[in-house]
Amino acid sequence: MPNIRTLPRSLVAVLLLNITLAVCYVAFFGKVAADGDLWRADFTNFYTGWRMIREGHGANLYDLDLQTRTQQRLLAGRSFADGLLPFVNPPHSALPFVPLAWLSRTNAHIVWLLFNAGLLVYLVRRLLALAHDWRTIERWLLITAVLALPPLYTTFLVGAFSLLVTVCLLNAYLALRAGNQRTAALWLFVGTVKFQLVLLPAVWLVGARRWRAVGWGVGLSAAAFVVVGWLWGWQIWGAYAAVLRLHSDSYDFMGIHPAATYSFKGALSLALGRSYAPQINHIATLALGAAALASGWLGHRSRGADGAGIAWSFGLATLLGIVFNLHLYAHDVLTVLVPATLFYLFLRERQRPRRAFTRWILLAPLLFFGGDFIVQTSLGIQIPVVLLAILLGWMAQERGFLPQITTDNR
Repeated sequence: MPNIRTLPRSLVAVLLLNITLAVCYVAFFGKVAADGDLWRADFTNFYTGWRMIREGHGANLYDLDLQTRTQQRLLAGRSFADGLLPFVNPPHSALPFVPLAWLSRTNAHIVWLLFNAGLLVYLVRRLLALAHDWRTIERWLLITAVLALPPLYTTFLVGAFSLLVTVCLLNAYLALRAGNQRTAALWLFVGTVKFQLVLLPAVWLVGARRWRAVGWGVGLSAAAFVVVGWLWGWQIWGAYAAVLRLHSDSYDFMGIHPAATYSFKGALSLALGRSYAPQINHIATLALGAAALASGWLGHRSRGADGAGIAWSFGLATLLGIVFNLHLYAHDVLTVLVPATLFYLFLRERQRPRRAFTRWILLAPLLFFGGDFIVQTSLGIQIPVVLLAILLGWMAQERGFLPQITTDNR
């Protein structure tokens, strides 16, 4: 650990604050578990899908009536507000986890929590490997900021895939930097458990003409398509597309609450209200399309770039996929760790001023934590969306896409 006595008091205060937040999250989680409220989680809808497959209903995985009956049976009389929190993940994403359906829901959830704990340890190790030549204080600040980020707590609370996708995005970049396109494609394919979070990084690959990675990605996706169709019938893909459309058009129903999401669509929903739902959906979809075009262009511009250039370009494409995501809840904001870390890496390797960014990123966990309780409730402003917008603008202006903000602080 760095010598605290030699550090500025403000830095020590933020360091200790982030450590305190991380400890509080563990206490909060323990309280929720002790109260028996962990069933109110995304894990319940994952387990519902896995259990349906185990019981021989894989071909009807997206039958919402059957999902409702199965989920309410598993919850022994309890249910979500609308009677169902549906399983809407891609069918191939369920295959590796079906063995958990042979356990009770509670025991399966314990295994899932241990799996996520292992992923967190792995993520920290990968980040430390990326920062192997950083100063000790930089590495400590990085890890404490990660552990203090509220979406990490939410990920464990709801049992989401967010940690897995974060690991996939980080490893995809590391593989690209090492010139291993096949490994990058493999990690992005694993990330299709939440495909909307890896969609724009995949578009970036096309723009960058990383054809080997694109080929492997297409091949893996085609293999998944064939395996699922062979196991459960080709109609399952049509059923999956239908439930995605229903899910996308829903508003305050079956777990879809756009105004509670932390993306461009969420900000629109909070500002305009439910009466503008069709317009909000259209505008958000068009914005996502524009972000996809921008990601492809970023990939094209990255051809021939060095490691720092790839970090900035791939990180910005990843951030665009987060900001313009159509369903970005608190736990999935965890993936912002990847573009934020890659941007710091870019600033460091290009010897750009980074003190202001460091201070801002260290305060982000506290701002995120307090935003829902202080600002959003009273003013209707989503602090996490503001933080994401600031990061997006900061990354864009560093390459001249926005007016340059200058500072001589290092």
